[in-house]
Amino acid sequence: MALLSRNADRIFWAARYLERAEDTSRLVQEFGELFDDMPSDDPHENEYRWAPLLAVCGDRSLLTSEATEGDVVNALVCDPEEEGSVAQCVAAARS
Repeated sequence: MALLSRNADRIFWAARYLERAEDTSRLVQEFGELFDDMPSDDPHENEYRWAPLLAVCGDRSLLTSEATEGDVVNALVCDPEEEGSVAQCVAAARS
């Protein structure tokens, strides 16, 4: 019985991590497409355009004027050390 419970627990958490990875990647994709489709005449708008996404994801460390779109996407998708990133969630699901 304990083996069954342990396996069920692992499957549950693996599914949760994979769902979080999918949700984060979908948020990044949709947020990027939103701003690609919106015209902008203000050159300073890009400085904080990713702020709402970072607030939703709970990561405020990149809320600086020096953070670029690449920095934000890299942190939320590719960085295995960033908690909640797609890479970190997939690694957690595999362990």
